[in-house]
Amino acid sequence: MATIGSDNPTIADWVKFIDPKGAPARVVEKLAQENPLVEIMTAKEGNLPTGHRVSARNALPSLGWREINGGVAPSKSRRETIDESCGILQGYSQVDEDRGFMQAMANEVETGFAYFSTSVTPSKFHGLIPRLDALSDAQVVAGDPSPSGADQASILLCVFAPDTVYSVFPNGSSAGITHEDRGLQTIDDGSGGKYDAWVTKWKWKIGLVVENKNYIARACNIDVSQLKADASSGTDLLDLLTVLHDTVKSTRVGRPAYFMPKSVKTMVQRQAQKKQSNLLDWIDRGGQQVATWLGIPMYVSDGMTTSEAIVS
Repeated sequence: MATIGSDNPTIADWVKFIDPKGAPARVVEKLAQENPLVEIMTAKEGNLPTGHRVSARNALPSLGWREINGGVAPSKSRRETIDESCGILQGYSQVDEDRGFMQAMANEVETGFAYFSTSVTPSKFHGLIPRLDALSDAQVVAGDPSPSGADQASILLCVFAPDTVYSVFPNGSSAGITHEDRGLQTIDDGSGGKYDAWVTKWKWKIGLVVENKNYIARACNIDVSQLKADASSGTDLLDLLTVLHDTVKSTRVGRPAYFMPKSVKTMVQRQAQKKQSNLLDWIDRGGQQVATWLGIPMYVSDGMTTSEAIVS
């Protein structure tokens, strides 16, 4: 990893390492402008041509106190093998559409990070919320104790690192991103007319791996219609962020980040201003001011909605 320039590399680090002056590096730079995940989320090369196989520990070994001249029973941890597949996002753009295509790709991956389910659509990758879909899960906390309606939202906390949560690209690929100039082609305008246009083929192979679930957490059942700036009704979002912070095992082992819909983030800041809380701060990230809570940056996720169903 040291040769890449970081022991916790992002996809931007990977493409700069593989081909610093190539098309993927330029594409990733522009994708990062549309999607904070690109510059935050750890990325790894998979050990499979279709994704990544990980051996996740699901139980620790048992220990015992040893007497002098005595022994203890041997034990071992229990592990399960999980194959995380990469989805293939692909499209063709015509001249002057490249920026729009990159934005669409960024939005699609951001939506998938939260909501995609391979049990629903096997061709996609498996997102976080389907892994955190019940209140009985220790990594899930409820925002509103009595939510109602289909106007619910969530906040996600992830601690990105090469052995916790990370994106993955297929083994042997150029960080999973290809940008291919297909030249000048004759296009049918759909009304019987034809015109010539320069065509670009875009492809992004990406998966999501949760190697250790203790480093992700979800706050669900945030009833958006009940939120108030003074927290007099609905969810106290600042309290909820603190609970999420203490739900993950640690925030020191990688890059932690909160993700939430824009309206929820706005309400977080309004509640902090009303309480005059000094736990809300700001940091500079690439020339942009990013709000933090307990030192952890908070990002708007355009892929997350305020129309989730109630989690039980």
